[in-house]
Amino acid sequence: MIKRRLGVYLTALFVLLQIHAFAIDIGLFSKSNVKSVLVTYAKGNYHVIADGDTLFRLANDAIVRLSIADTLVKVQSFEEVFGYYKEVKFVTLEKTNNLRVKSLNPEVKIRKFDGNLIISQKEDALTIINQVDLERYVSNVVEWESGLNRTLEYYKVQSIICRTYALSNIAKHTNDGFQLCDKVHCQVYKGQSNGDTKIIQATISTKQLVIVDKDVELILATFHANCGGQTMNSEDVWGGSRSYLKSVPDSFCLHQRSATWEKRISFEEWKKYLLKYEIDKSEINEFVQPVRKKYYDEKGTLKLTRIRSDLRLRSTYFTVSKDKKDVILKGKGYGHGVGLCQQGAIHMGELHYSFKKILEYYYTDISLVSLNSLGFFKEE
Repeated sequence: MIKRRLGVYLTALFVLLQIHAFAIDIGLFSKSNVKSVLVTYAKGNYHVIADGDTLFRLANDAIVRLSIADTLVKVQSFEEVFGYYKEVKFVTLEKTNNLRVKSLNPEVKIRKFDGNLIISQKEDALTIINQVDLERYVSNVVEWESGLNRTLEYYKVQSIICRTYALSNIAKHTNDGFQLCDKVHCQVYKGQSNGDTKIIQATISTKQLVIVDKDVELILATFHANCGGQTMNSEDVWGGSRSYLKSVPDSFCLHQRSATWEKRISFEEWKKYLLKYEIDKSEINEFVQPVRKKYYDEKGTLKLTRIRSDLRLRSTYFTVSKDKKDVILKGKGYGHGVGLCQQGAIHMGELHYSFKKILEYYYTDISLVSLNSLGFFKEE
């Protein structure tokens, strides 16, 4: 029943996205408790609409300040106060038009956003939503999540992953009034990036492509920086088994930037930590992982994910040894280890693997389909 409802929901979602030119709502400056922002013109025609009524057309040199005033949003320029409203929209008809937005309290450097802007007040903070075309969102996220100077094939990989991840998590922030946030909780999005031509080319050439599992459901396209030589099963990290998130060996990331790490802890501190979880004294001095494990101890008392979280380690893939005073944790990789290993995939791209081969390497039993065809499969 749950699966059927999900299928119906996704079908409706894709129809809705097609009708509205694939626009999605991104919550900006999430969890920053923003009290006031400046919005200025950047490109194209914008109208400022407050509680359904048009206030004015945004001029080239206009600077609009929006701030909290009790339960409403105060709208003003340097010269005058326009009024107090529940919701203020900066609306354009062209998805390529953009605005500059600067948070004043707290102060965040100015960013540029495509599409529309919707501002309201909730729980003594401004809710700022960027209503942006999906493909423009994807091209910007790709750069923020993977950086510059990658191969075209890798950027295709990241474009498809970002698109799939966004749509499979589209209801993640429904209770907040938008669909996705701009932080790592969803995907890093800071508005317009530098506009790398390869990223734009990758996004265009993979337009509407998403990843589905053997049941033609969108996958949870998770990724991480470096797996250290072996990715993890989803159930060993988050508790839920997914057919496409299975552990695979990965030699492609072994000599990359985040392949290894080391941390030293005093022996007394380490012993005190383990005894808190009632770990046997014989298991305190040494620990090895020829292949990735789920638990530190043989009884399955202490999960490695718990150690990683408590001690702020880069990964769960580590060994433990002891010298005179300290315990030495020698680790591999960076991140949760589930799904696609970015540095491994980047290296595969450098070795001329196709984007399809890279995706099939890290995700088990998956297919690439167009959003249009996915809607057709859902109706079946």
